[in-house]
Amino acid sequence: MDIYLIIVCGNYETKMLVGSIVDNNLRVMYIDKFLSNEMIVDSQLHNSENFEKTIAEKIKKITNYIGQPPNKIVLNLPTKNIDTISSTSPEYKINKFLTINKWKKISSNLTLSSLQLKENYLLGKKTYSWELDGNHYQDIPFDIEGTSLIFKTQYYITKKKYIEPFIRVFDKLKIKINEIVVDSMIVPEAFENNLRNKKAFINIGHDKSSFFYYKNMSLTKREVINFGLKNLTHEIESITNVNEQDAIKILKIYKNVFIYDKKSIPFKISISEKIGNYSSFKYGDINILIKDWLQNLTNEINIFYNDLAKKGEEIDEIYILSASNILEEWVHYIQAKLYQKTDVLYLNISNVKFSNKNIKIMVFQEPKYITLIYSLLYVHKQNMLSK
Repeated sequence: MDIYLIIVCGNYETKMLVGSIVDNNLRVMYIDKFLSNEMIVDSQLHNSENFEKTIAEKIKKITNYIGQPPNKIVLNLPTKNIDTISSTSPEYKINKFLTINKWKKISSNLTLSSLQLKENYLLGKKTYSWELDGNHYQDIPFDIEGTSLIFKTQYYITKKKYIEPFIRVFDKLKIKINEIVVDSMIVPEAFENNLRNKKAFINIGHDKSSFFYYKNMSLTKREVINFGLKNLTHEIESITNVNEQDAIKILKIYKNVFIYDKKSIPFKISISEKIGNYSSFKYGDINILIKDWLQNLTNEINIFYNDLAKKGEEIDEIYILSASNILEEWVHYIQAKLYQKTDVLYLNISNVKFSNKNIKIMVFQEPKYITLIYSLLYVHKQNMLSK
């Protein structure tokens, strides 16, 4: 049984999860996190010494807790500088049926040239848009009768200078990294409606946010903007005189601001218990800051919409992710402010799927760890196809 350790490195917080998949059950064995805002700056490793020391301590703690070291280490890195290279395969002749073994032989030879990888690191590859004897399929057409197979491959690459500092840390610790992923690779695992083939993924980061557009599961447009959660927490810090961690705590209480009356006694008690009784600001002041921030976010989404519309593209669904787990109750506000009527979904764990089957998650109810779950599912799926 493979035991995965997923490490999602963030500009503010780094999260860790240990888990395994057995009989379609995802068993979460351990979760942990640590502040990394002084170790990782602008998605690059800034303080490798402290990062190495913290990782070593955490993995030792994990090994002691579960009784053995995890055998599959997966890094999800925050780099925003992702490029893709797409190509169409030659025609593959198959004998009646495409079996898993035949596919493994074909896919194992898919790679980029040494020239393309001279300065770039190959993060991963995805095959899509399969055509068997002229018939199109959304998934690999296993066990369907046919003789001629054509498909497309998308390679995810980034500059080695963004990746190698992280690799060196694990090399020093003599820990093998089995896979390195980024959110734009693993998020399509969360897409729900396969009949809708034009989807946007918006990842609200701490300092910056990323916008991705997928057409037929292929990443065709990506943008990074200098706008993130920090824009809001900084404003909260300025009117409350609290630190950033407390500002985020306040936001997690205010995530229900559109449901609960901000003047209610339970709401005030919740603020006082977690932060303290700050009389220097009005509860409504933070409500205004949140709505201003949401309006700015919506403006950025509308700009992204307009850029796509100029090229004749549209969006069927938008998926939004916030690592700090604050946006779930605000999605309807964003949706109401969009120029184009679109379904907006907040990524959560309640509908996790793997191989078109519902995955049952054992001993785990933490929505903010969603990227760890999907990183694990993505890598597990790749391993299943390569064994």
